[in-house]
Amino acid sequence: MSTWSSNFRCVTGPKSYAAPRPLTFLRHIKVFEMQTAALRYELGDHHTYDFIEGSIPHPTAPEIEDLFPGDEEFFTYFDATSSLSCRTALDDLEAYITAEGPFDAVMAFSQGASLAATLMVRQLQREPANRPVQPFFKCAVFFSGGIPADPATLPGEELRPLDYATDGEVIHVPTAHIYGSNDQQYPTFGPVLSKLCDAKMRTVFVHEGGHEVPGTRLKDAVSGAVNAIRKAVDMALTVQ
Repeated sequence: MSTWSSNFRCVTGPKSYAAPRPLTFLRHIKVFEMQTAALRYELGDHHTYDFIEGSIPHPTAPEIEDLFPGDEEFFTYFDATSSLSCRTALDDLEAYITAEGPFDAVMAFSQGASLAATLMVRQLQREPANRPVQPFFKCAVFFSGGIPADPATLPGEELRPLDYATDGEVIHVPTAHIYGSNDQQYPTFGPVLSKLCDAKMRTVFVHEGGHEVPGTRLKDAVSGAVNAIRKAVDMALTVQ
């Protein structure tokens, strides 16, 4: 997952990452830096990125297991089976934003996107009329974005995933949703999260890859992803 600023400052971060790092959230910095290198190059050097990592030991994600030595330790943001773990990750991420922000945007992949989106929804639930005066992020970029949980159910016994049929649109800032039409791991992630975001402010780009960030393997998808991100950023600047 990362966050950035146009001059955009963006917080970003990974789903699972190699240790050690003192921060308490999102994917191996080396992994996410590598995965987003082509995109960040095309976006230009006028954005800055803060990379945030996770703290819970986790098996190497299948899409990156060939890229790193077998003895390298990886982590995730929270235990998806534990509502307490999820709430702790939310509290840690909010504390980081408070201490290190403000940030203009968040860029996140898979579980990192789920965490960021859940935090954004939690802020909406806490604010009068569900429209925070100062949202955590002016826009969000989600790669194969995981499905957010209903923060109102935390720390209950089970995490309730949000869905459009029950909850409607719950995120009201510009968003870019970038996911693969051949995602065999989590095929519902991108489509479900995108529908939870305001239709008037969302941009969706579907590439031919799988559960991944478009990069050198998907060169043709990089330009489409960059265009989607730029639309979200431009919209964020327009609605300020």
